[in-house]
Amino acid sequence: MLDSRRIGLLSRVDPGAARHRGMISASELGSLASTLEDILRRITAMADDLVGGPDDSMASSLIDVERLLRSGARRLDRIRRDLD
Repeated sequence: MLDSRRIGLLSRVDPGAARHRGMISASELGSLASTLEDILRRITAMADDLVGGPDDSMASSLIDVERLLRSGARRLDRIRRDLD
């Protein structure tokens, strides 16, 4: 459940979010998952380009970000499946 701080943050990002907080649809979550996969592909490509070069530490950081986002993507997918 969302607490009031998160609802406030969501309403700043999407003014309709607080109004619709009880109405999550699988299609909305699917759209978010698709966007997240696009971002993951871009981060992976950036990290791959940097591995073994002078910016190897940045590649490691991007790989960490990728790992965390993949975990979030799996969790989002579980939520979407629970709606079905």
